[in-house]
Amino acid sequence: MQHLDWIANIVYDLNQEILDLMNEEDQAAVQKAMEFTIEMQTNGDAVLIKFLGHYVWHSEDDERQEIDEDIHENLDVFLRREINKLMKTIKKIKL
Repeated sequence: MQHLDWIANIVYDLNQEILDLMNEEDQAAVQKAMEFTIEMQTNGDAVLIKFLGHYVWHSEDDERQEIDEDIHENLDVFLRREINKLMKTIKKIKL
């Protein structure tokens, strides 16, 4: 897949941002913070992106807004919006 490196770089940058925000110092805390990173899986053709175990984006079922024919909104913008929606849903859970 021609865009695999591009997608991996977006996921890497977002994960770095998440880890920087968590600002953990000791190894145990860093390991715990890793649970909040974005996961990217690929079979070489398709790419699946998950956050906290929830599907966020799949290259074969691209739900990004279409700007023009075959041109979609920026993946970074889409992932941020979808992750923020998921976080808002999680915040509503009261046990």
